[in-house]
Amino acid sequence: MGKTIIDVTNLSNQPSGHAIGVGGLFYGSNSIANGVSNIYYYEANNWLQSNYLRFGYSSRSLSSPSRIGNHNWIGATGNLSYDSDILSILD
Repeated sequence: MGKTIIDVTNLSNQPSGHAIGVGGLFYGSNSIANGVSNIYYYEANNWLQSNYLRFGYSSRSLSSPSRIGNHNWIGATGNLSYDSDILSILD
């Protein structure tokens, strides 16, 4: 089955090697979700802020109709209070 990779942030960034590897585990031919044909990806900061999680915005985070997702990321804002807030939104 063919796969279509869609850059939701429209920044013309290519997915990282790490993202491609994890995506293969999720969506590859011998994976847990090999029937997925449309794969949406976000630039990490854009996902964290305006395009999905909406950290720092007064409005709530957006929802996704996707049945499977991988939202892992590593990083820190440099502010423990912000990091705690981000993790509480994700939980």
